Amino acid sequence: MRKCLLGSLLLTLLVTAQQGHAAPLSTRFATNVGSGPVRALATHADRLLVGAAGSLYVVDVSGASPSVLGQVALGAEVTALQVEGSTAYAGTLTQGGAELYAVGLGAPAAPTVLGSVELGVDVSALTTSGTTLYVGVAAPGGEDPANGLRVVSIANPASLSVVRQGLPNTRIYGLNVLGSHLLGATNSITQDASILQVWDISTPSNPSRILGTSDGRAIRGYYVEVIGQNAVLGQYHGAEDREVGVFDLSGLPAARAAAHVGLGARSFAGHATGSYLFAGLEALSPTNLEIIDVSDAATTVRLEGYAAGTRGRVTALRVLGTTAYLGFQDSSTNLVAVDVSKYLGADAVAPTVSLVPPEGGAPLSGRVDVRAVASDNLRVTRVEFSVAGTVFATARTQSVSSPFNV
Repeated sequence: MRKCLLGSLLLTLLVTAQQGHAAPLSTRFATNVGSGPVRALATHADRLLVGAAGSLYVVDVSGASPSVLGQVALGAEVTALQVEGSTAYAGTLTQGGAELYAVGLGAPAAPTVLGSVELGVDVSALTTSGTTLYVGVAAPGGEDPANGLRVVSIANPASLSVVRQGLPNTRIYGLNVLGSHLLGATNSITQDASILQVWDISTPSNPSRILGTSDGRAIRGYYVEVIGQNAVLGQYHGAEDREVGVFDLSGLPAARAAAHVGLGARSFAGHATGSYLFAGLEALSPTNLEIIDVSDAATTVRLEGYAAGTRGRVTALRVLGTTAYLGFQDSSTNLVAVDVSKYLGADAVAPTVSLVPPEGGAPLSGRVDVRAVASDNLRVTRVEFSVAGTVFATARTQSVSSPFNV
């Protein structure tokens, strides 16, 4: 964040703004990797892993155009990816065989299947904690499975084994880890209408569910990202209500629905980095990439949208460096890269702040309202009034007024 000071003998104004760069959002490239839709993306070092149709691709994205370094066939559509060390874990749709694979990435030109395990369900989400892999699943055809969570030991990638199952009759669409807690985004559980599940994973192989919650409205969560102590979900609760929901988890095992931001379409894919959520939408409405600022949960705000590509829904999203990579359902152009250095690059634009002079230049005395106006190319997050180093007023708006004794 950048700071700007304006001072006099008595009064100092401090404005704090969201970090950003002057360059606008722009498309780096739009291409096709393999065939079919891209439903899973991950990163390994400075490379992008792309799950397209029935294969996993290792893609060099360091240049002006992407280059496929290697690939490995997995037999069914890749629907989830997670990287741990030099191994990628890939989940697929049900195929009458293995649905979870460990793929060695030691040689990018020749990724190799190290091990696999049959689950009998569609894999929809993956995340890890140490040598434990958490797998979110749905029954074939997208129905509720007998158990939505599978716990897999990855101590030996060549010998994957399911050690536990849980969360009956519930589909898990997204998983993430916050400290010693596992977070899951699900369809709502009938008995408590919850879309956000939280497990204690102090013992990683034996997760204990401690919380199921919602904002009282949403019926489905599609993914869960972590920003600070907040869980950020792409969520849905009706044809006209598509949004990003923010849950404050700083008081676990209690949770608080802190904010929600409306979207033009459902968000099936998102990735958080820094204080931003980059959310991909199912359609151009009129944009399909939304940038959400979650630097302060209670005042979560949409900053802007961008039209990436020309058609198809965003089904996967991953940020690497200052580029957001979007996977699409449309198989003719299934991967689009968007330069988001405006938000993740070096901050080249300082905020500004000015005092609003008294009307007609009249002298001031006694108790008066001090007014200031701050601006930034992204977002003003805080304005402070102080005297001799002591703050006497704080606001989170661009235009602010506070009483002061002259």
